[in-house]
Amino acid sequence: MARAAGGFREEQFWEACAELKQPKLAGANWELLMEAMGICVYRLWDQDTRVYKYKVFGTLKNCPPALLTDVYMDLDYRKQWDQHVEGRFLGHGKGGHQKIQAYILAIKEQERGFHFHISGSHSPSFGSQRLSMDHVLITCGQLYERECNGQTVVYWQVKCPMLKPNRDYVYVRERRDLDVEGRKVFVVLAQSISHSQFPERSGVVRVTQCEHRLAITSDGRNGSKVFMYYFDNLRVQIPTWLLKRALKNGVPEFLNNLEKACRNYPRRY
Repeated sequence: MARAAGGFREEQFWEACAELKQPKLAGANWELLMEAMGICVYRLWDQDTRVYKYKVFGTLKNCPPALLTDVYMDLDYRKQWDQHVEGRFLGHGKGGHQKIQAYILAIKEQERGFHFHISGSHSPSFGSQRLSMDHVLITCGQLYERECNGQTVVYWQVKCPMLKPNRDYVYVRERRDLDVEGRKVFVVLAQSISHSQFPERSGVVRVTQCEHRLAITSDGRNGSKVFMYYFDNLRVQIPTWLLKRALKNGVPEFLNNLEKACRNYPRRY
C-alpha cells in the first residue's frame, strides 16, 4: 500500500476505521482496566517492549465528531480548557494540598504556555523510591507543533519529580477525514520520530517508542463514537494501583472537561 502524504501508510488509517466499527480484543489477553461514562479502557502487556498497550472504546455525548476532532487537534486551545493545566489532582491525598495548589499556581504564573498535569499520591513504595506528598506527580511540559517538510511535528517535554530525568517526545501526526460506507470518519495518527530540528537535549530522556491512533464518527445522535490506541515507552514501570487510581479519577474529569471544551470552542460551527 502507498504511504499517505504525511508519511503514514494508507492502510493505517483504514485499520483504525475498522477497529472503530469492530473492536479487536479477541485472541490476546486484553484486560478491562476501567469503565466510566460510556468509555472502556483496556490494556495488553507487550512482551517485546515490556510495557502496556492501551485501547479505548466508547461514546462521548454532546461532542459532534467533526468538532471533537478539531478540539483534539488544537494544542493551543487545549492549554485553555484542560483542567490539568490549572493544577487539578487526579489522585487523592490528605493535608498539604493547599500548599501544593499554591505552588502549582505560582509555577503557572511563571511559566505560562507550559502544560501541567497533576496527580496525587500518599507514600506508597515505587521501586526503590518511597513517595510522599513531596513527590506529587507534576508534569510541566513544553507543548507545540511545527510544520517540517510537509509533516506536522509535535514537541512535548514532560517534567516529573518521580520520573527523573525529564522525558520528551517528538512525533508526527496527521488527520484524515474519510468517507466509510457513507459515513464520515475522522482519523488521527501519531508516531514518534527522530528529526534534525528537534535534537535530543542534555539531561532529558527522549521517548523513542510512541504510537497513537484515534478514530471518531457520529454515534447517530449528537455525540461521537470513539476508538483510540495508545502506546509509549517511558522506560519505567508504573504500579497498577497508581495507574488505576489516576484513571478512576482522571478519566471522568477529563471527559467532562472535553465536553465543555467542545461546547465552548471558539471556532465551533
